[in-house]
Amino acid sequence: MRAFITRFLLFALAPLAAVIAALLSADGRTDAFYLRLTTPKASSLVLGTSRAAQGIRPAVLDSALNAAAWGTRTFNYGFAKGLSNYGPAYLASVMRKLDRSRNDGAFVLAVDPWSLGMSPGDGDGTGWAEDAEFLSRVRCVSCKPNLEYLFGEYSSPILTILFPSQQQRSDMVVRDDGWLEVRISMDSAEVHRREREKRIEYGEAARTMRLSPYRVACLNDFIDSLAPYGTVLLVRLPVQEEMLAIEHGAIPHFDAVMERTARSKGIRYLNRSADDRLWNYTDGHHLTADDARPVTIAIAQALLEARQQPAAP
Repeated sequence: MRAFITRFLLFALAPLAAVIAALLSADGRTDAFYLRLTTPKASSLVLGTSRAAQGIRPAVLDSALNAAAWGTRTFNYGFAKGLSNYGPAYLASVMRKLDRSRNDGAFVLAVDPWSLGMSPGDGDGTGWAEDAEFLSRVRCVSCKPNLEYLFGEYSSPILTILFPSQQQRSDMVVRDDGWLEVRISMDSAEVHRREREKRIEYGEAARTMRLSPYRVACLNDFIDSLAPYGTVLLVRLPVQEEMLAIEHGAIPHFDAVMERTARSKGIRYLNRSADDRLWNYTDGHHLTADDARPVTIAIAQALLEARQQPAAP
């Protein structure tokens, strides 16, 4: 009987132990989002889609800002197109993540046509596509482990956390400061293939996309909500020339609207889209991890200038 009970307990407890081990093992390699929902609240934030998640490095930003005696610790809270477009759900999540005990933060709001566009049923006054995504449902954005996300939103079986693929181990990791570091093959044939796929994907989306006045209004809400806690900067990151042409074709007046928005709020709009040929991209849309560094330094310089001499309304 004792042997039977022992075997039974081992049989019953082994799965529970495996699940607990998986929960405790979840980290920046679990997926492209999980770690951001486990870290403490932050007084300085980078916001936007995957372009910002990969292209703005908080450690680099803080190094430059802290060298000028700013004293920041920035967290990259950018996710992906369709998840963190400027809208009510993202704003609510950002305000949950914000440490409101300070008023000297730095806030980099990365903007592009995809984060402020609308298509039928999305951002057109009838609905928000991201309302169906996890960011609108997860209430705790600083829980570790985040059981709400892992049990309710994680897209793979829990136990796969214990056995990440070789690709997961080598290609992508969310760093402790929220930066999504992507290291993938830069073989020219591979890069050209990814560029071609991105142009097809975004070219199709651009056919029906227009600038959303509802999302622009939400961007204004972001600025108003964050301004009491520090310096806000709008940034348009560089992309490859062909991708930029797609964006200009869809919303040719995008930069004029951003400049007008920034001016009306007394903040700055740093438009680096004309730098497209200076940098390398993994797919024409996202900066490489190495080139994200100098671009981030330029953003830090703009933040310092904005803090010292705010733009006139």
